[in-house]
Amino acid sequence: MKRKIVVAREVGRIMPGIARAIVVGFSQHIDLTPAQLFTLLAIAENGKCCFSELSQMMFVSAPTTTGIVDRLQRGGYVKRVPSKEDRRVINICLTLKGVKVAKFVQDSVVKHWEIILDKLSLADCEHYLKIIKKIKAHVDKGPGHFK
Repeated sequence: MKRKIVVAREVGRIMPGIARAIVVGFSQHIDLTPAQLFTLLAIAENGKCCFSELSQMMFVSAPTTTGIVDRLQRGGYVKRVPSKEDRRVINICLTLKGVKVAKFVQDSVVKHWEIILDKLSLADCEHYLKIIKKIKAHVDKGPGHFK
């Protein structure tokens, strides 16, 4: 078996545990599903966006995005704002509550990563960051690039 396949299996086994460990640290303080949380963070990272943009960012269908946004809107985290340029387009924006939750989550994630990275040397931290940026650039191309 090729070594990269072995590494891929280990990464695939390890990464979800790391993500769960980080999310558990703050998830008891918010009442959002993982899909809602990731959607909220995508909007926070990118600013207002329309449904098609959000669907692409989240790698989910338009109907799935609509359902997630509906639940976030009912919870008071986002609002729909008609586009001034094109009346057919509805943008999704964070409310003040959504901004506060996104900031809380982002700050919590950073604190968890500080604790994790504190166990590594600065050189290892820099190397890890370099690799993660390469992976992110590939992932940002979309799910079609995973073939």
